[in-house]
Amino acid sequence: MSMQILDSKMKTAKATEATTIVTVNQGCLLQMKLGIEREGLSDRIRAVHIVDLLLEAAQNSKVNGI
Repeated sequence: MSMQILDSKMKTAKATEATTIVTVNQGCLLQMKLGIEREGLSDRIRAVHIVDLLLEAAQNSKVNGI
């Protein structure tokens, strides 16, 4: 059943042409990473936890002097 849900999520993700999928749930993060790998989309889409995305943004702002 979880793979059917993942198939639906990946279909939606591909349709949006998003480059980043953000989640707060570790289980969802693992599932989305699996879906990205399974669909061969690793070069176009990434899945990240929101905390990691916020850390990345903070580090980028320091580098860019913001």
